Amino acid sequence: MAFSQMYRLMCVVIFSLSFVSVQSMAKVGYNPLLYQINIKGKTAYLFGSIHIGQADFYPLPLQVERAFSLASALVVEAKPNNDEILPLMLKYGRKQYPINKEVQSLLTQYCQSRAQFCAQIADFSPWVQALQISLMRYGSMGLSGQFGVDVTLMRKNGDRPLYELESTEAQLSLLASFSGKIQWNMLKESIHTSRADMLLLVDAWRQGNEPLLTTLIEGQLIESNENIKRDIMKEKTVTDSEGSLTELTSNAKPSSLISQLLWQRNQTMALGIERLLNNQDLDVLFVVVGVGHLVGDKNIQSVLLKKGATIKNCWQQDCFNTQVK
Repeated sequence: MAFSQMYRLMCVVIFSLSFVSVQSMAKVGYNPLLYQINIKGKTAYLFGSIHIGQADFYPLPLQVERAFSLASALVVEAKPNNDEILPLMLKYGRKQYPINKEVQSLLTQYCQSRAQFCAQIADFSPWVQALQISLMRYGSMGLSGQFGVDVTLMRKNGDRPLYELESTEAQLSLLASFSGKIQWNMLKESIHTSRADMLLLVDAWRQGNEPLLTTLIEGQLIESNENIKRDIMKEKTVTDSEGSLTELTSNAKPSSLISQLLWQRNQTMALGIERLLNNQDLDVLFVVVGVGHLVGDKNIQSVLLKKGATIKNCWQQDCFNTQVK
């Protein structure tokens, strides 16, 4: 199971909104983010995906299907390799961390009616447990990794070349590098987040609602990072010899979650796209990445703009020299 499914599910937020059903999502505008990138006469179509889905996502909108048909190669975050998943999960997904009373109580309550499922995931790291809980909950709503956008496009790619911008191991290693506190926080969110809030991210993706996607994905990561820093500072606060409170700041600030999960990887992905476009055998690329990499001020497009690219939003400008309806 690729990390692209994992980390995007961990970005689902607790966000108050009226209930949004899977059926109602099918009735709203279907305009997921699609951009055309031109660098030195070469073209890449950059498409933002989510890594879960359902059958009625397909076919994708005509603009997306046309861009996909024009491509000489498909580019994804990480190519799946079933043979390497188990060894990688054993390497990166089995580390145990102390659990506090609050999380233990929450997990015990959650598992009361799911004893068999919880027993199956208990020996894995908290981030793995959080992923599995989120996937199971999405599955109960009719959404699964089987119909994930990137997975579906890889199945449809045929004999065209398939490239990756990262590796599965690098992505799993990143998740495994997070502290126990962050991982248990992921698990808490996977249980606490309401059905409506989980579906809100899917709805925003379908509509191509960039401001809402930015709020849901980047906003939550920033908030989570600040909450974790405050918790660490509280734990590092001690009483000094004069009875005053002294904050021990050494090793107290975790790396920014948003920087690690999005911004740094946006730089890497943009560089990978540029390198592939320098390949003389590739004229047009179709690049599919998690939609979080296409929103916010430090998205992939902004990095490519600094490298001299010209960029079109295919829902606002003509990306095919003819009108697509």
